[in-house]
Amino acid sequence: MYLRQKLAGTPWLMDGADDLASDLGYLPLALAQAAAFLLDRELTCAEYRVRFADERRRLADLVPESSALPDEYQYTIAVTWSISIELADRLRPAGLARPLLEVASLLEPNGMPLEIFAAPSLAAYLADRRGGRHGRPSRDDILDALHALHRLSLANFDRDARMIRVHSLVQRAVREATPTTRQPSSATAAADALLATWPAFDVDWSRVQASQGCAVVLRAVARRWLEPAHPVLFRAAHSIGTTGQASKAVEFLTALLELDDEAPIDAGDALALCVNLGYWSGRSEEDVDGAAHSVRICEIFADECLQALGQDDVRTLAAKNNLAHWKGRAGDVGGAIELLTRLSQEAAGTVAADPGLALTVDANLAFWRGVSAGFGNVADTLELQLRRCLQRVGSDDAIAQVICGNLAYAQALAGNPARAVELAEALVSVRTRLLSPDHLDTLKIRTFQAEWRGWSGDAHGARRAFERLLSDYRRIKGTDDHDALEVAAYLAIWEAATGDLEGAIHRLEQVVDRQQPTGTVGYALAVATDNLASLKSRAPHAARGDRDIRDECADGWRMATAQIGRLAAGQHLTPAPPTIACGPDEVQYGALYAFAHAFHSRAIEYSTYGMAIDGLRWGNLTMALADVLAEDVRRKAQAFAEAQWRPLGPVSIALTNRRVLLKIGSEWSSWFLAHLVSMEPMDDNWSLTLYFEGTSAVMLTGPYVPWLTAAISTLVFATTWPNGYAPPSPNGVPNPLGDDWLDLKTLRHFTF
Repeated sequence: MYLRQKLAGTPWLMDGADDLASDLGYLPLALAQAAAFLLDRELTCAEYRVRFADERRRLADLVPESSALPDEYQYTIAVTWSISIELADRLRPAGLARPLLEVASLLEPNGMPLEIFAAPSLAAYLADRRGGRHGRPSRDDILDALHALHRLSLANFDRDARMIRVHSLVQRAVREATPTTRQPSSATAAADALLATWPAFDVDWSRVQASQGCAVVLRAVARRWLEPAHPVLFRAAHSIGTTGQASKAVEFLTALLELDDEAPIDAGDALALCVNLGYWSGRSEEDVDGAAHSVRICEIFADECLQALGQDDVRTLAAKNNLAHWKGRAGDVGGAIELLTRLSQEAAGTVAADPGLALTVDANLAFWRGVSAGFGNVADTLELQLRRCLQRVGSDDAIAQVICGNLAYAQALAGNPARAVELAEALVSVRTRLLSPDHLDTLKIRTFQAEWRGWSGDAHGARRAFERLLSDYRRIKGTDDHDALEVAAYLAIWEAATGDLEGAIHRLEQVVDRQQPTGTVGYALAVATDNLASLKSRAPHAARGDRDIRDECADGWRMATAQIGRLAAGQHLTPAPPTIACGPDEVQYGALYAFAHAFHSRAIEYSTYGMAIDGLRWGNLTMALADVLAEDVRRKAQAFAEAQWRPLGPVSIALTNRRVLLKIGSEWSSWFLAHLVSMEPMDDNWSLTLYFEGTSAVMLTGPYVPWLTAAISTLVFATTWPNGYAPPSPNGVPNPLGDDWLDLKTLRHFTF
């Protein structure tokens, strides 16, 4: 409004006025002097914004000469704040306000955690700035200095939120006024304090987000003064990536590698950044294509580290570890095991300098061996690893927690669920203490613990544990939250196992009814729908309600027959609203759910699903998930290596003109239609087997599989139904309840 009033006589200068006012934070002083400058130079607001955004220009270059200053503001921005800073620095405790503001000028203007200013390293820096005459300032001294800045409107001290805020224009004026000889020490002090006070775990999201913002601003404004590979930058990239922002982690690391000639970067530091960049590049993709792409990146970086740093350098070993991780994620499990086996011997020599790296490599090796041969077969190895890890780094270390979780899972599959419950209980205790009882990571391991308690023969104990879990999830995330619905679906299984068949049916009906209005066919709904049908078939007297499984199958059958008729008449598949990230020219045609199996033999290697916990220098630590949890645990370990169809569990499915995507757990995997060799509908068309070149076959079963069969056949083979098989008849729907695929599902996916 102010700019529009001042520029009313020159409307051609008002282009971008609202954006400029926002850039200036609506400060009257800044707006008045900007308006005077625009009129004096006949610049549009948009043109002024370009100059203002250029950090190489000083604020003095963006205001009128003293003779042209507006009457109500006879001092420039820089001079006005310089006077205020001088006054604040003279207030008791003298000599603290200016250096504190210089540090704050390098961090996120909209919120810096108060803890940064209480860091011991910052207190040491402040003592040095005062010449050591007054000793190291106390916490109260620093709080008083921050309050002085607040009194003079140079900062906002929000005690309730425990945040310090400084207007971006004040920050810029302070940076310009800081002598060049002092800028590197201020930047290092800010970085050291930020690193020292970074939340150990990403629990307090507002503080984590503020810390990430501080690192981003620090990287941008102090790039010429700060060491390019300062540890806080690695910590920031790790935090950004592990909070679900892998693409932003890639952007952050890429920007570090694009520093100009004024801030040269050491070759070794550049390679350390590249190691992390390669890891997060793969994490930023959602399917095996992203893993394969990351393999290529990591191969390049590993070779460069080897040539520049040598075989024994920690960064070289880290690059190889990341390469092995992405080989496994891309399906080359054998290659991952071979590389990690060699790497384990090489990393053994780094134990004294970096014990975490050797433990990480050994943990990853055990994980991929478990994927290859069955986790039940690596339990003894993991027991030894856990003892070694506890001796070196203690139970609170992230690596120790991962190994403990993997060992619990392996013991469950090896037929020792009691040991699995014991390990899970220890892990729950650690996470409750380090995170909180309500943290999602704590709740997830409690889910495993409840499941394994049932496996050990204590069905009533499992039921009580799931009842407590469900109460906690509903309190924390709400009744209709996806995780709460999923736990409710699992609770129903143990209600049925303890004889409460009608209670289990009622609970599953609630899950289906609450999930259905969202329009998504998620994992909880898939499990609940299948199990509801099975329980109703076992208890006909309890089979009441509007969503009988026969009705759903009839809907799917009608959809398939109607689509076949439209396609036969020359119409095309109808695009659907996308539920996944599609590539260029990729079109999604549907989203559904089914129960999936994949065929594996000893000669076929496959990938599982996991999460990564990153170290600051070496990349990742993979944590095993329950890829397949079988009803008969005692048979699982022996049967795992046999050639067989292995259940993947209920899955969400997306179909595009290029891919069939299955979401198992929390991750999507792609089967490319260009590699489809043949397809075989079976069992009265409720099941479909897809055979692909170069990867395992996949079998899908469910109410909407007939529709999927017609759609894939049209996309790949230009026929409305696979040749040699009878298409669905519109005259009748086969009875699905006589088939085994609707039996009670106790196969499911959890994540630690």
